Amino acid sequence: MKRKIIRLSGACALLLASCTNLDPDIYSDMTIDKILDDSEQSSAYLLTPMYGQMRWFNEDRSIWDLTELGTDAWVIPTNSDGGWYDGGIWLRLDNHEWKSTDPHFSTCWSHLWYGITTCCNRVLHQFEEAGLELDEQTLAEVRAVRAFYYYYLLSLFGNVPIMETYDVPKDYMPTTCDRKEVYDFVVRELRESMDKLPEEQRYSRFNKWAAKHLLAKVYLNAESWLGSEYAAKRDSTLILCNEIIGSTKYQLDDSFSNIFSLQSETSPEIIFAVPYDETTGSPIFHCIYAKTQHWACKPIYNAGSGGYNGLRAVPSYVKETFDATDPDHYNDKRYRQSYCMGQQYDSILPSSRSILPTV
Repeated sequence: MKRKIIRLSGACALLLASCTNLDPDIYSDMTIDKILDDSEQSSAYLLTPMYGQMRWFNEDRSIWDLTELGTDAWVIPTNSDGGWYDGGIWLRLDNHEWKSTDPHFSTCWSHLWYGITTCCNRVLHQFEEAGLELDEQTLAEVRAVRAFYYYYLLSLFGNVPIMETYDVPKDYMPTTCDRKEVYDFVVRELRESMDKLPEEQRYSRFNKWAAKHLLAKVYLNAESWLGSEYAAKRDSTLILCNEIIGSTKYQLDDSFSNIFSLQSETSPEIIFAVPYDETTGSPIFHCIYAKTQHWACKPIYNAGSGGYNGLRAVPSYVKETFDATDPDHYNDKRYRQSYCMGQQYDSILPSSRSILPTV
């Protein structure tokens, strides 16, 4: 396909500028040696699939849904017109009455497993096939990112296969490992990788502190996953978090809203971010926005698409979290940077409408 596009461009140039050079650069013939000339740039290029797969985490029926909609913070109720019933899948998440056949589980499994096998393991396989040995830092990055995917499989499913290779026979069925084996694997991958990663801040790429932060989360959940004998791992979580704070690489952002802005790369608070870009990234669906807003909100916020009128915050959670003294007053200043209360749309034509206050 690239060859066809390049030749078409060359033909256009010949007609418009009387160009006589018919030897175009064929970028599809780029060799691994050329890519590796600049190790920093090439590593980012070669590892792109590992991070790009994470964009799916906030899509519909995704990791975000499974980790948030079963909590006290959010709910997708059935609307009066029957919207968002969808066979009861959202109500079952809220009531903790889900079924193994609910689509969230198969979708999350497929995307996480794809991130491990087709993204992370394939990177290692491609280098091996080329007869090249990955440098220590890049290998550590692949292992840490793979552990990131495994963290969610460990949390959501528990006993899953451990796959460290990409080239397997057709119809190969890996052996399932128990939760303790998967936990030990994730811990080992992170402990052996984190000190080989760079300490400097790298937006949307794993560094030493991102790996430590992930390991802290693993230790924090160990007791609920594996039993009371792992309660002491909370001390390890505290140690790792203090190491991150002591590095002075990160600090709380003076602006709470900056963490969630389009310029979030300027925030000193973010340790790791999933890269989104409206021009080069896909899929970019802004699904949380679409679920939250009413379909008529598009002209009010000058948004690219209308909302789906689904996701709501639970009032009792908002009141407790942001310390409400009464329904109209919240002591936590972050409240007004987090929620819009009341009707956020009107039915007046855009040419004569006024923007409603977000209170």
